Amino acid sequence: MNSKLSTFLSGRNQHWLVWTSVLSGLAYLGVSVSGGWHEVSHAFGLVGAGGVAIALVLSLVNYLLRFVRWQYFLRLLGCGIPSGESLVIYLAGFGLTIVPGKAGEAVRSLFLSSRGMSYRSSLGAFLAERLSDLLGVLILASIGFWAFDSARPVLVGLGLVVLTVLLVLRLPTWRARVGVWVTRLVPGRFHAGLEAVGGVFGHVQTCLHGRHLLLGLVLSIAAWGAEAYAFYLVLQWMEAPIGWQAAVFIYAFAMLVGAISFLPGGLGGVEATMVGLLILIGSTQPLALAATVIIRLTTLWFAVALGLLALVAMLRIDQVPEQSSAR
Repeated sequence: MNSKLSTFLSGRNQHWLVWTSVLSGLAYLGVSVSGGWHEVSHAFGLVGAGGVAIALVLSLVNYLLRFVRWQYFLRLLGCGIPSGESLVIYLAGFGLTIVPGKAGEAVRSLFLSSRGMSYRSSLGAFLAERLSDLLGVLILASIGFWAFDSARPVLVGLGLVVLTVLLVLRLPTWRARVGVWVTRLVPGRFHAGLEAVGGVFGHVQTCLHGRHLLLGLVLSIAAWGAEAYAFYLVLQWMEAPIGWQAAVFIYAFAMLVGAISFLPGGLGGVEATMVGLLILIGSTQPLALAATVIIRLTTLWFAVALGLLALVAMLRIDQVPEQSSAR
């Protein structure tokens, strides 16, 4: 394990990171059901163990499709890590989703760095993944574009931002002009950092160029569509009078709100949006709260649980060479 990874994931930090995730999950569950424990427990009864299992399977579909895209981006950037090991590294990032400071992405970059991949490359893959996710979720959210007037400004604004970024990445001359313009505005002592940023965006451009963008977008729509479908099924099992178009829109729009809130895992923003929109279209508050808790437990918190297991596995894998060499 390299020195930076050893420092970041030292014994004290390991315990802090894991306990932060565990306690956050317990606090989330407590706050979520504090005002409606009976309703949430009744909703779980309606969904049943089989329904929860189906929702978890659809979440796994989401994770695996996003990993396929991630591995594809890594290959484009020259990273030859075996798929099995890469999958564990990718899942390990989920374990720190609700830890502030993008710790999950930092862990992925550190693990990849210890295997020969530069920070610029891994950060470029991460940004390409996020842009692909954002565009895919925007397309899913557009299903309900005309049904919710209040959502239109957010969708249009985000769409313009994403399209502008993609256009700049698509046209190297534009990217060069933006770079020159920013360089003139920023003091000279920051130019080295700007050069590094330019290198990162070069990697993003590699991942989102031509057919690579199309493939990433298809995988993104399929991945987030799987979780949106799980949300729709949960609502149907709870006998909520909500069609699939409305369910897909609510889930996708809530993910967008969570993304622009800059809160870890979108906590708070996603839940408030889901509950608010469900009530807006006629659901009762207890039903809206219960459906939101169930879908977040089977998506976000399921990912955190898998991620913590993967993180522990990676820490053990990386400690084996050190222990062997010490002997």
